[in-house]
Amino acid sequence: MALILASHLSPLPVLEGYDDSMLGVLPEYRSAKSLADKIIDNDVIKVERSSDNIVLTFNLPHLQSKTYTISSSIFKARSMFNFYITKSGEFLIISVADLLRHHNFDRVKTLKNLSVYGLIAQIYFHDSFSEGIVVINKQPVSNETFETKDKYTLFTDYVVSKFPSFQSVRNTNKAKAKVLYDLNYIDSIVALEQQVDLLTTLVKNLINNTSQPSWSSDFLTKSEASSVTTLQSATDIITALDTAKKKIRTSQKTYLDTK
Repeated sequence: MALILASHLSPLPVLEGYDDSMLGVLPEYRSAKSLADKIIDNDVIKVERSSDNIVLTFNLPHLQSKTYTISSSIFKARSMFNFYITKSGEFLIISVADLLRHHNFDRVKTLKNLSVYGLIAQIYFHDSFSEGIVVINKQPVSNETFETKDKYTLFTDYVVSKFPSFQSVRNTNKAKAKVLYDLNYIDSIVALEQQVDLLTTLVKNLINNTSQPSWSSDFLTKSEASSVTTLQSATDIITALDTAKKKIRTSQKTYLDTK
């Protein structure tokens, strides 16, 4: 099985004698007029299969690289990705699940500022890299077979139409989105700061061998009752904590090494 290619636009054919210098030149101009008279459409993407990979070629002048290859290096089962191009000419692949998981709406706003051309493509992988969908949201230039996706059909609806079992993942994502919508992460940060301040008082009293305040017993009882350990085991929490902190430290090291 191969990745499904789809777009709401019919692909322009790659004509005989075509080379990438002609990318974006309207078909009627490719043979009728010289390159000096060409009319260029920058909002196009050449799409080719190369083995199991999908190679995208662009003619945008500010790009650091003219091509991007959708390969198994970004594969994650039952996952969706958004493809952007930044103002600095870099390709950016964002996991949709990560945006939901981290309530990263600030990052979405940042993407809108970073991205010059909007959402270039949407990608879904099923249970293997060769199972999935690549939807091109710009004009494709390609001799590959494309399916037609209605412009106004949600990507998740389209994925479910091809892979019905994805509905369970979609339901999970909806549940995550609802929880994140219902909760204000600022409230969580404030609660953590308050808890740390109270714990600091208790620890200070322990160090100084001072009597604990009258509220200490009530505070500890209520903290334990609403502890995250009522939802997850300590082992699972430690594993998740280790993964998160390693990711943070890796990013911090990269920054400190390059600043």
